[in-house]
Amino acid sequence: MEDTSHIILDSELGIADAEHVYELLQSTYGSTSSITIDATRTERIDTAIAQLLYAYMRSAQSNSMTVDWKLSRAVGSAMEKLGLVTQSPPFVAPSQASNS
Repeated sequence: MEDTSHIILDSELGIADAEHVYELLQSTYGSTSSITIDATRTERIDTAIAQLLYAYMRSAQSNSMTVDWKLSRAVGSAMEKLGLVTQSPPFVAPSQASNS
């Protein structure tokens, strides 16, 4: 089993991208103990993708996987508006999100 997987998300993610993102996330199950999801270049994310990412995070945690999130300000803000932000990782407040 690979130790860590790394997924880099596109700059814009809408409902049309949900199947592709789902397949990327599902490809990590059973093949890794931790995953890094890099959304630092993502400037637009819709509700469907935000919910998909959140559901993945919850499922991964319940399967003892570690999920490391690297968020842009835009993604952090979207997650916060949807009530999907916690005060600690995996999601961070937009003021703490990476803008690289």
